[in-house]
Amino acid sequence: MRKFFLPGDCVCENEGYIKGHGTEQIGDKIYSNYFGTVNQINKLITIAPVFSVRYTPEVGDVVVGRVIQIYSKKWKVDTNCRSDTTLSLGAINLPGVMQRRKSEEDEINMSKYFDINDVIVCEVQKVNKNGSAALHTRSDKYGRLSNGVLINVSPDLLVATKSRFIAKGGVEITSGCNGHIWISSKNDSSESFQQIAQIRSIIECAYDQNEAVDLEAIINKVVE
Repeated sequence: MRKFFLPGDCVCENEGYIKGHGTEQIGDKIYSNYFGTVNQINKLITIAPVFSVRYTPEVGDVVVGRVIQIYSKKWKVDTNCRSDTTLSLGAINLPGVMQRRKSEEDEINMSKYFDINDVIVCEVQKVNKNGSAALHTRSDKYGRLSNGVLINVSPDLLVATKSRFIAKGGVEITSGCNGHIWISSKNDSSESFQQIAQIRSIIECAYDQNEAVDLEAIINKVVE
């Protein structure tokens, strides 16, 4: 087998081979979906993209990202998107108070709500023609994430789940449509942190091998 394949290239005849991530089967042949390199594990054939797959936002998507800049009443959030994704001051719920118009004091205190390097979970509110997206956190399930670790995988490796918020035992997983995954402890127990480390290791191993990441299966395997 040659090293690199273009989208649409025939990788092999389907003579007992199994199509994996980055491939599709048409008739009796397996074709590449990406410009990338072929990986073969026994009879499983996958294609690893040469270039990382970036996230394309859609309205209603739940995303996990890191705050990288504060400016002009906005937080700029790294969501693995080709264009900017921002959260405006007017699109958040202020903690502990009824909703009201945001004041000049709120603008001055923006870093108290979300500071640079904070990891947050949001929803895509609007996608502009240039591909940039506006986010919001107007729900109790959105906001700052804490007590956990962030893992980034290619968005197309994530297996669809019933919910973007998966909890079992003392562990909770927040999965963004953009491929950013937050794994956190709900009770600060040593057991839950050990389980977080196991889950992280399994996800990173799957990502390195260009395999699908099934978060529900992983948490059910690790957390009893």
